[in-house]
Amino acid sequence: MYKAAKQYRMKYRLSWHWNVVAGDPYYALDCREDDYAWCNSTPEGELVPAVHFERLREGLDDYRRLLTLARLAREKAGTPASRDAEKLIADTMASFELGDREPKSLGAYAELRGALDEAIEKLR
Repeated sequence: MYKAAKQYRMKYRLSWHWNVVAGDPYYALDCREDDYAWCNSTPEGELVPAVHFERLREGLDDYRRLLTLARLAREKAGTPASRDAEKLIADTMASFELGDREPKSLGAYAELRGALDEAIEKLR
């Protein structure tokens, strides 16, 4: 999302509905909702976050990390930590294209999040 906002001037993103369970939400071939609802309910009425919702949540957290790092780098411009942060952001943006369909491994995302968190702490 950060890349879309910065490089392509994305203004907003819309995802459709919170909860609509008319069929089996875990069976994609019943021609009803799949994991597009953000949460599905159990027969007992408990909400279970969908995979799509978790992906959005993780993406929003990544977006916030990148925004925070960019802001702190601007505030501390000219420092070694600021230069490192700007390089990390640039390397991250260059590491993928919008529309890539092959996600990185969970370990790669965890490593990136750790690097972003560490860079943020150095600038605080």
